[in-house]
Amino acid sequence: MLKKIMSFLAGKKAHHDKSFDEWLDKHNKEIENKIANLQADNREWEKMFGELMFYQNAGMNLEREGNLEAASEKYEKAIIFGRNNGRMKPSNYFYSYERLAIVYRKLKRYDDEVRIIEAALEENIAEADRNKFRTRLEKSMRLKEKA
Repeated sequence: MLKKIMSFLAGKKAHHDKSFDEWLDKHNKEIENKIANLQADNREWEKMFGELMFYQNAGMNLEREGNLEAASEKYEKAIIFGRNNGRMKPSNYFYSYERLAIVYRKLKRYDDEVRIIEAALEENIAEADRNKFRTRLEKSMRLKEKA
């Protein structure tokens, strides 16, 4: 396909040498600028994603060490960062919702568990995840009533 395009363009060039060269230069510069902008945008997104992952990974490490209170703070920060950053998708920080609900259950902080599950359900998430959280919410509400 590229050979056909190049052949076509070469034919055009033979007929309109100077104007074609100007047109081609103009469009090449536009494409180069778009590529540069996309690369800069991608670097910015990677930086933000790295910060999100810092909080999430810190939460995982603290949870693994048994420091559930500190882990909950890091997971909360990951969720807040993700939600407040218009460039992150819920799937980028959804793991933090899952782990935070589990941590709150372990800490018997049922109000917080309900709050975080309800927040997760407000997100644009897969139906399977939505169903899982609805089930978890029902159980959390029962535990909250018993407490």
